[in-house]
Amino acid sequence: MKLNLLHHRRLLLSKSMLLFFFLMAVLPMMAQKLSVTACPQQKIEAVRLPDLNVPRGGHCAFFVNGEVVLVGGHTTGFVPTATAEYLKDGKWHLVKTAYEHDDGFGVVLKSGKVLIAGGHEKSLGIGQTFPTEYYNPADHSFEGFGCLDKKRALAQVLEMDNGNVVIAGNWYHTDGIEIFDGKASFTLVNDIDSGMVRPYIFQTSADDVVVFGDQNNYGKRRQNLAYRIKGESFSVPLFDEWHPYMCFERKSDSESFVGDRQKDVYAYLFPVKNDDGQYAIAKMNSVKGQSAPDFSLLPAKHSIPTKSQWGKEIFYSSSIMVDKNTGKGYLTGIDKDSRFYVLCINNVRAEKDITYTLYYTDPLEDAGCATPVLTDDGNIVIAGGITDSNFYPKSSAYMLCLSGKNAAFTRSAGYLPWIVLGALLLLSAVLYKVLFRKKQEEAPVEEPSDASDGNETEKHLVQRICTLMDTEQPYLLSDLKLSDVSAMLSTNSRYVSEAIKNQRGCSFTQFVNGYRVEYAKKMLLSQPDRKMTEVISASGFSGESSFFRIFKSFTGLTPGEWIAQNNKGEA
Repeated sequence: MKLNLLHHRRLLLSKSMLLFFFLMAVLPMMAQKLSVTACPQQKIEAVRLPDLNVPRGGHCAFFVNGEVVLVGGHTTGFVPTATAEYLKDGKWHLVKTAYEHDDGFGVVLKSGKVLIAGGHEKSLGIGQTFPTEYYNPADHSFEGFGCLDKKRALAQVLEMDNGNVVIAGNWYHTDGIEIFDGKASFTLVNDIDSGMVRPYIFQTSADDVVVFGDQNNYGKRRQNLAYRIKGESFSVPLFDEWHPYMCFERKSDSESFVGDRQKDVYAYLFPVKNDDGQYAIAKMNSVKGQSAPDFSLLPAKHSIPTKSQWGKEIFYSSSIMVDKNTGKGYLTGIDKDSRFYVLCINNVRAEKDITYTLYYTDPLEDAGCATPVLTDDGNIVIAGGITDSNFYPKSSAYMLCLSGKNAAFTRSAGYLPWIVLGALLLLSAVLYKVLFRKKQEEAPVEEPSDASDGNETEKHLVQRICTLMDTEQPYLLSDLKLSDVSAMLSTNSRYVSEAIKNQRGCSFTQFVNGYRVEYAKKMLLSQPDRKMTEVISASGFSGESSFFRIFKSFTGLTPGEWIAQNNKGEA
């Protein structure tokens, strides 16, 4: 009996000790979790800037010489554009580039010029290219001067303190680290197994860097290895749980620098994400004499919101930009309602208790996901970009007002009378619009006074329709309806239908299909390597059967017969 009692006491003691050690291990983690609070949120103003001359996505964006500059990318139809534009005096000015750079890469150099390189070889984001060129912001000119050692698209670039430029990353092609000497020579210095797309390139010393990324050159999760110019590759324990977040909308990682070069401390911030979908901000820190840089999470008091207060998922799409004047860092994002978000890291150099603020805008018309530009006055410009389709990039441009004098934060105190007045005015406007529309619907449609006046009116309307088709190309939308065109022209659907029928002798659908067939014919001749399914989709047809039937009804030939006939005629 005594032995059983002693055994029982020992068992209780061992269980108590296990419970004690368990609580000692768990309580600090629980306390840490409890100390992480929800991120405060504030609304900011988004000012609509003039629209771009060319709708574009996949472009490079810079702030240089006091101007926002956009270079390359692709335009409507997923076709690369050899153009750039800069914002000056309240207007976008269009200039020609030496080469096309769709999903290319670039960096503002210490010399003041901008190095632009690489990009896709063909439409639809296919292939890679070698060409490089300089942009001179003094006279807004572009000059081609050389080619990369390895053709690349979706790569990344960083200028080091010694003037050498490091390039790494690729898409659907082999990868490696190459160095540009600042003059004309690009030299491959290290291979990268399995490659990376849009990797991070951080300087770790005056003459070395670390290159890492979460996705390989085919967009798949890659092995946890970081590479250097000097020394062997190494794994980063942090990346086993928190993966470097791959951002397509990237600029040079020099904008993420938070170190101190005078003390030989090289440090950068970058976003990471775990398998549960939670975001965090990580820091790479390299001090002179270290065998490898340190990677750790920022000790923040707030968690990063993954959904808006309206339940929409926030898609963070950029790398981190650090404002050297204020010591704040910014990570931009967007949701399905086209609201922009800016996660602000309030003090990037703090050692603990770092706080975040999430700024957000109202839903914005035609807003696109594009590379953000941090201006000298502390605001962010986002111009062009895409939402759901690379075939229809945006031409809109917005400035997110973050600086003190331009920011429009929402406050409750003192604004209630104005909010009530605004609501009353809005209600009055809605009632007026409803009543006015009802009157319009009840009123009989006016007919032309005589045949000759009607003909002239219809001719003028058809001219407007043709101008709309030529400039805006709405026929590239497969679901384009008569009501869509009449709304674009602010007129009646019946007028549009009858004008086309009387002046062109066909229905609205036949009229639109004529434009689609002509667009397809141009693509078949100018881009013979494109697949027929790609031509069909890009031309606005809803499917293969309708395309072949409509094409033959307009030309009397199948697409294959038409291509053979026209190629024979050119020969």
